[in-house]
Amino acid sequence: MTFPEPVPACIAAALAWLDAEPADDPVVDLERLRGHFTALSALSVGNAQFLQCVEQFEARVLDVCERFKSRLLAAALPVPRRQYVAATDLAGSLLEIAASLQRVMAAVREGGLRTCSDPEVYCARALRLVEEASLVAMMCGRPAPGELWRLACELVVAGGHADGDGDALPGTAAADVALQFKRLLALAALQPETLTARELVWAHDFLGQAAVAAEFSRAPLLPASAAFWLDQAAGAPPVAMVRGEPPLSDKLLYFSAYGVARALLPKLEWLKAGISPEESVGFAPDSEAFGVEGPGLPVGLTPDEALSLLGRMRERWTSPPSRTQARRSGRYPVQVCVGLQAIWDVSRGAADPESIAEWIVVNESSGGYAIIAVSGVTGGVAAGMLLALRRDVAESWTLCLVRWIRSDSPDRVELGLQVIASGWSAVSVGFGGGDTHAMAPALRLAPVPALRRHPALVAPAGTCTSREFSLVHESDHLYVAQARVLGLDMQTTSVEIFQYEIDLYPV
Repeated sequence: MTFPEPVPACIAAALAWLDAEPADDPVVDLERLRGHFTALSALSVGNAQFLQCVEQFEARVLDVCERFKSRLLAAALPVPRRQYVAATDLAGSLLEIAASLQRVMAAVREGGLRTCSDPEVYCARALRLVEEASLVAMMCGRPAPGELWRLACELVVAGGHADGDGDALPGTAAADVALQFKRLLALAALQPETLTARELVWAHDFLGQAAVAAEFSRAPLLPASAAFWLDQAAGAPPVAMVRGEPPLSDKLLYFSAYGVARALLPKLEWLKAGISPEESVGFAPDSEAFGVEGPGLPVGLTPDEALSLLGRMRERWTSPPSRTQARRSGRYPVQVCVGLQAIWDVSRGAADPESIAEWIVVNESSGGYAIIAVSGVTGGVAAGMLLALRRDVAESWTLCLVRWIRSDSPDRVELGLQVIASGWSAVSVGFGGGDTHAMAPALRLAPVPALRRHPALVAPAGTCTSREFSLVHESDHLYVAQARVLGLDMQTTSVEIFQYEIDLYPV
């Protein structure tokens, strides 16, 4: 008589936990998941309980991931230490379970394990977990772990997908594998450190189907100016051809999202056509009434934000930025003031001393700086925010825009800054078309012949709700004027910069 294989106590405990309701706090659930999963890792793939357990752990870790990402959506960087550590553990758990699915896939291919599923199904499911691990890391501003890229390449190469996906039939597991890998590469090619958490999630959702137009291959792709290369053995994200030549290796993969970028044009035109009539009557478009979901667009951003992000996505996939300015190494302290409101207060001599912190310049060029925090970060920083810096109190402030953020530990933040101006004045602006008639803080920039013919204003995002507005400048004398918006120069999730002119004959 054959007796059923006894279930180890640790596995029975894991199965009991998996059958129970998840904890309200995803971080608590994650801690328990990691503890129970250790027991599963000791089992052989052929064990009767292994496949049952790994599939349940897969479902539970995805549930934890969704709940945890919702907490990161509005978080500025650096995220609190507890969240940062949890994000690191979550990414690690996603990759560990993906590696277990890889073991199942290999066993099915070798005939050592019989299931009702094609091995490509396990490959696609493992790649989804790798994708989620990458997204969680990006949302925290940290680089993806090296094992993430090695595992992703192993999954694709082991299935023979690296030679192209043209033969994969839509709706099959093989097509899912190709799509998952393309989405992972396309998101990494967007320079995720330049995007906010909300923008990253929106771009990831958008690529859910749009990534099918991307390409990857063992052979170089054209146009070379829009192509990327990936070294399977290096454990690093894709590198743009314009930023560096690939090494001599037989383990290279090439990638291009040029097809996705071309497919963006109709969506950009649709958004522009919908926003323009709203602007012509002097009101910012309403996201709900506008229906931003439109032709294949996810929700989560306003129409203006979606238009701005799609434009940047298209640019980075068609013309990845290359380094054109020489960087000079530097290691000197600077005073830093973060955020439009804090900079506005500094300009008026009413700043809170705690709003000014000391950072260190790592390197600089004629167009910007790279700086790191030396004593923690007060408040939060996000891509697209304003930042002012100076070497000491005897020097004037330089106004910058935060272009990218990296945080490879909960106590260390590195910022890439683009210089906007070296002089400005603090003013207040009021737009009559908004929900409130309160005056908003703004910074007035003087005309610069090489950049703009007219003066410009830097104001909080969403301030410009009509063509006409009031401008107030308080100094030795009170100056009040009616002005008219001429055009939007730049918009981020935090600020907008627009040129204007004084209306000499207001109605």
